[in-house]
Amino acid sequence: MFKSGAIYTTGSIIYASAGDAAEQTNPKPLLPKYRGHAFCANQEDILRGGKAYRLIGADGSAVGFLNENCVSVQPPQEAGQLSAHFKKSEFSCECGGKWCNGFNGIPDSELMQTAVFLEGLRAHANAEHPGAERKIIVRSGVRCSKSNAEAGGASGSQHLFGKAADISVSGLTQSQAASMCLEYFKARGHGGVGYGGGRYTHVDRRPKFETWKY
Repeated sequence: MFKSGAIYTTGSIIYASAGDAAEQTNPKPLLPKYRGHAFCANQEDILRGGKAYRLIGADGSAVGFLNENCVSVQPPQEAGQLSAHFKKSEFSCECGGKWCNGFNGIPDSELMQTAVFLEGLRAHANAEHPGAERKIIVRSGVRCSKSNAEAGGASGSQHLFGKAADISVSGLTQSQAASMCLEYFKARGHGGVGYGGGRYTHVDRRPKFETWKY
């Protein structure tokens, strides 16, 4: 059983709990070594399973996630890449650095979980609408309090914590994208979906499925 705040190592991979201060510095490989992981089908399964841990390679880059039951490793990413298809810059605050540092002080580990959350939705979009590649386009990601107020967001908006995105899906109308999001998150029993108020659909990582119209 993995413990919060503990660091494990297997070979050149360092296991550190998400948000732990150790991963922000230069964590040292510590015993015990953990063996016998089962590999998960995808990273979304890990994040849905409860407490997720971030895997950090020897060079300090993120290489995947694990929980108490299984592990998923992603290929090495370029600098600024949160997941296979999402870059950190895509989630930057709409204030453009006017009122915050661009990410409202949100750690990369939190943004990475949102990117993995969207990877699951992206895979579903391509499975349900084959043919041309379906890309998830982030129209609004992180918001600081001032940019959130300007956008008319709720005072406790998930955008403030890096857990939400307003999106569109390439090749789909907004109605189609909203319907797809509703179907996807309802089947999984988690995630928020806001739709009907404009060109984009709001999705977030709340633990229970909720939906609303604008």
